Amino acid sequence: MKTPFILSLLFITASSQGLLDGLGKLLNLGGGDMQGPPPPGSPGRHHHGGGDQWGPQGGPGGWGPPPGGPPPGPGGWGGPPPGQFGGQPGGGFGGPPPGGQNPGVLNINGLLGNVMNEVGRVVQTGHFDLRSALQHITEGTGLEGIYEKLSLAGKNFLAPKPVERGIPPHVLRRIIRFCSRPENQGHPKCQGHPEWQSDDTLPEGPGQFRLDSINDVFDLLNFQLPPLPQLAQQNIFANVPENLKSLAPQPTHKLNNAQKQSILNKCAGGKCLKQPVDALNRRASIAEHEASIRRLLSPGRSQSDIDKDIETRFARTHQLKKAIMQKSGLGNEVEPLNDGVFQNDMLLTTEQAEAMINAVNNDDPGTVPVMHSAGKRKKRSSLFFEEQMVKKWPGTVPYVFDSSLSASEQATVQSAISEIQSKTCIRFQKLAARPSGAHIFYVKYDSNAFCGLSNIGLNNLGNPVYLTFACTGQNAKGVAIHETLHALGLAHEHVRSDRDDHITVNWDNVDPQNYQFFGVNDAKLFSSYGVTYDYGSIMHYANTIAGKQYGAITMTALRDNGRNGPLMGQRNGLSQRDVEVLNKMYCKPATCKDDNVYCGIWANRGKCSNAPTAWIFQHCKKSCNYC
Repeated sequence: MKTPFILSLLFITASSQGLLDGLGKLLNLGGGDMQGPPPPGSPGRHHHGGGDQWGPQGGPGGWGPPPGGPPPGPGGWGGPPPGQFGGQPGGGFGGPPPGGQNPGVLNINGLLGNVMNEVGRVVQTGHFDLRSALQHITEGTGLEGIYEKLSLAGKNFLAPKPVERGIPPHVLRRIIRFCSRPENQGHPKCQGHPEWQSDDTLPEGPGQFRLDSINDVFDLLNFQLPPLPQLAQQNIFANVPENLKSLAPQPTHKLNNAQKQSILNKCAGGKCLKQPVDALNRRASIAEHEASIRRLLSPGRSQSDIDKDIETRFARTHQLKKAIMQKSGLGNEVEPLNDGVFQNDMLLTTEQAEAMINAVNNDDPGTVPVMHSAGKRKKRSSLFFEEQMVKKWPGTVPYVFDSSLSASEQATVQSAISEIQSKTCIRFQKLAARPSGAHIFYVKYDSNAFCGLSNIGLNNLGNPVYLTFACTGQNAKGVAIHETLHALGLAHEHVRSDRDDHITVNWDNVDPQNYQFFGVNDAKLFSSYGVTYDYGSIMHYANTIAGKQYGAITMTALRDNGRNGPLMGQRNGLSQRDVEVLNKMYCKPATCKDDNVYCGIWANRGKCSNAPTAWIFQHCKKSCNYC
């Protein structure tokens, strides 16, 4: 049995990437926001993990009762007024009305009860997988196995599988939408392809454009992932004193035997080799948004070029995750999430991902891969290490608001920008229209799967910063600051190369498929600029990030954890050390620079010297605060 009601539930959930978002819209509970304090007497919290977890970026949040409903009781989620949907306040929704449901009739009461109970289960456990959620929701309603009963096209749309050769997932969604419209089902391009034709209700694609040509819809049926380039390696130890060479971090993507075993214990029987449905759905949805935005930012590019670029970027990001797994000795037991992003909110360029893969595969701390210029297969004319992985903005940073942001949401972002400007030399310029060159483009993205997404550093084609404004318990201004700092070139604090000197990762509690949340950034590609590790950095994730179970502590501070543990993941504003990093990156004269990527490490380890003849005095002026 298949009804428009349940299929709307399914595909609203798919398109919005979050169970609560979809159910909230379906039940008119305030859409993706559904904000409010946690219900008394229940955890009412969720955390920002990856894979099967979801929730706000910095840490726990809460979900309030449905608008108009009574206060929830000690059982957790409350229901609507008695008699509505057979609900009982305080204990979740009730089941069918007295006497039971008539055989052969869709059990709406039971369905709605299951919906709310599933919401409560997700909130209390922090665990969400679309397939299992559908199983729980449809139990006892006459709709059991609805996912399996979907048409092949419906399954393909919900969770399209990435391929190295063939149709990219976001392009496949475009094709299924076209071929599933009644007026197009007899189209020559759709005939003979039942896997493209669905009678299910499909959500429209994101963005402000519609493809004008049928050739754009079917533009990329034969995508082929290019071979991974082997980048040239440059020696960065030339003329470096031996006592400093010995302090360079060794490869950071390896685990000791105990750490490895604690992860593998959770993966017996191939449990960690399957891609969750919601990860594949998330990948396709983000790619659809990127296709929409990139078409706006680059109107002169063909749809085929845009789609190839997006799919190559996402494929390289997954290859990077797999390379990290392989280097850690987990490659045969753990398949990382193929969700299109790195460390949950970073959108890498193809060049960044390829450089990081080459760095992961190279165990020599004395060499660094030389990146290609963006969009061109040639080496950069020179290597300036501070812009090896990320490109800095050369002056004032232009920015534009997409029309998807409300006036209040624009004000929130404006407040975030004002805080950065008030504490650093960095200046932003608001533009009324998108320029042809580099700029930050703030876009609203309706989802509960994450708080925001951003590129890392300047992108000549434009930097979209996606913000959901749906992270309950999180300061939306702080989330905007976090993502804007990514656009300025800052990476996450908890994956610094000296991370293990400051925190312990509790591998027993980490979801193995989210290992890359803790795969330390290669010290050859990122610098600390000598700034001390900061538990309270706005770029630090919460100490429950990427946990296998809700509320499990995945990071413990090695110093005063009682005070520093709760600081992790704060999104209230810039910390003093965040400001220090930004000022070192952007506010020093051109002559104040480091000549080696390890200068920050050496400064953190107390190797700066005021002796004018010392090598480090001459070559690490910025990290050692000599200018």
